[in-house]
Amino acid sequence: MSVIALTPDDFARLAAAYHATRKLSRSTGIEAIGGTAEDRALGFSAIWDAVRPRTLLDPFRGLVLARLLRRSADLAGDVIECGAARGGGAALLALAARSAGIGRRVFVADRFDGLPEPDRRYDRSYRAGQFASSRAEVGDFLAGLGLAESCPILDGDFAATLPRLPPAQRFALVHLDGDLYASTATALAALYPRVVPGGAVVFDDFYDGSGGVLAAAAEFLERSGELLFLGPTGQCRLVKGCRASEPQRRDRLLAETAALGELPAYRAFLASCLPLAEGEHRAAVAYLAALAGAE
Repeated sequence: MSVIALTPDDFARLAAAYHATRKLSRSTGIEAIGGTAEDRALGFSAIWDAVRPRTLLDPFRGLVLARLLRRSADLAGDVIECGAARGGGAALLALAARSAGIGRRVFVADRFDGLPEPDRRYDRSYRAGQFASSRAEVGDFLAGLGLAESCPILDGDFAATLPRLPPAQRFALVHLDGDLYASTATALAALYPRVVPGGAVVFDDFYDGSGGVLAAAAEFLERSGELLFLGPTGQCRLVKGCRASEPQRRDRLLAETAALGELPAYRAFLASCLPLAEGEHRAAVAYLAALAGAE
């Protein structure tokens, strides 16, 4: 078993905290998370300002993606986002690559008419058609940022578009934001063989409370033996070639986050959320803040 050994109650509380911080993050600015000197030098604040109106990411998860993009600089391969919605996440990755001087394409994969029908055996929430946008709208947004050439668009179901990628296509970073069990499982099956050793696969909504992404990831991890790193948001990741020798323990929940220097930024983010939280949201954020040592 390579999925972290948290109890069902832990996952329920983490899911509640995920929703609380996601909602509250819309009321906080990028200054809430600070960032390192490198983040500031590479203009993350300006990048966030450019994409914020077109993404459901919070600033902390956006910062994590930008850092992972920079850390992939020495790897071969491109980047792909599966589940682009209005294009903000893909634009963030492409702008982060450009600001760091990394010549890398960011593939934008989406059906653009919203989510497919959820599989209620796994997906307890979401609905068909949710997060719909349009290819033309996303294309215009990317073009307006000067990203049209660096962001090829794959329009259609993942099962149809991803297998048609050129055989030699490889990826250094994969961002999975399809929200549903089938979308996540399909993207993993198609893309993981194309991820280079050391490349990261990021799951955006691992413990969002719906369950589909968690189920698809758990099944994959059982087969592959890869190690899953959970951070302090619903976002988590695996790094190709990093294998699990034993079940992850609760005290490793934030180990990867701390190792990558993300924990201080997340503590600051939680501290900015706590005064805004009320009722059950405050209890959920306080729980997460305690895990992160932010209180």
